[in-house]
Amino acid sequence: MNRTEIITRADGPVTAELAPGVTVRVMATGSMGAVGVTTSLATFAASAELPYHQHSFSEVIVVVSGEALVLVEGRRYVLHPFDAIHIP
Repeated sequence: MNRTEIITRADGPVTAELAPGVTVRVMATGSMGAVGVTTSLATFAASAELPYHQHSFSEVIVVVSGEALVLVEGRRYVLHPFDAIHIP
């Protein structure tokens, strides 16, 4: 089998601030050689939020600590540690 594995470190540099108090650390993406997947870690300061937005691809959110309020097409979800939601 011929395939490429990509290993990244969780303590690598923060690559973007998406909104005030919201930073993203990319773990794997096309520019790193990943094919068909992008994954990252987002950190939210207390009370920080992302504006409502859309993607042309699906998204999975997993809460590691704290609590997240997620709004999807008018539906409201409150996520706690280790809760996950897939948004098609």
